[in-house]
Amino acid sequence: MRWIIGQYVPKHYWEERLKSNDGLLGVGYTRLGRRFNGWMYRIRRQVFLREARRAGAANAASVLDIGSGTGFYIDCWQELGARQITGLDITSVAVERLAQRYPAHAFHELNIAAPDAPAQINAQFDAISLIDVIYHIVNEDDFHRALANIQALLKPGGVFIFCDFLLHAPPLREQAHVRQRTLNEVQAALDAAGLVIERRVPFFVLMNQPVDSRNPLLKLYWKGLSFTASLHDLLGGALGALLYPLESLLVAALRESPSTELIICRKRK
Repeated sequence: MRWIIGQYVPKHYWEERLKSNDGLLGVGYTRLGRRFNGWMYRIRRQVFLREARRAGAANAASVLDIGSGTGFYIDCWQELGARQITGLDITSVAVERLAQRYPAHAFHELNIAAPDAPAQINAQFDAISLIDVIYHIVNEDDFHRALANIQALLKPGGVFIFCDFLLHAPPLREQAHVRQRTLNEVQAALDAAGLVIERRVPFFVLMNQPVDSRNPLLKLYWKGLSFTASLHDLLGGALGALLYPLESLLVAALRESPSTELIICRKRK
């Protein structure tokens, strides 16, 4: 990976990851292996489809998916009946692969935090998705500019769906390629951008790192799970299959999560 003074360079980081793996491991939790990630993405799909329908985004006339990567959420939007889909990614490898895989849709190599992003796209959308991306925007100016650009690209009353950690306390540690923000920080940034949270739900409860928890037992559970899953891909797949039914129930029943949450916003009219 290419690093500069302890900071990661997003384009180079993701180009290298996607070049080495065009499957879900290219964008997923690498340490947990392909099979465990497959179960994680089943949960992601379940929650995303449910909440997009609930927000009235099914059959949207126009959709913008930011950070399209391997195309997982392009598939989700197609399943939801979206008529016109535009995908953005900061890597050329993703854009080339996506254009070949989905010839009916448009894909652009573009950073959503670029000052001229709205002008380059020159359109507005009924729905915008930004999944597993926002916490990789580690620069605060870029973070606020990305939200302002999303607001500009969204039609009045349009739906914006993204996921984040929404911590209730400052993070215990920082990573060069991940910025964990508090719920208050994210709410303030959304409000400044003219985006209103309508609903937030667990994206994961037990199948992802519990970064928003100080519970030592939950931390110990995750340490044991991630270590065991990393030993062998088949073992990770078995753990994912065992956890999936319970995780499916938990993400539907709970209102708070110790891990990532899916947030549904609407642009102020």
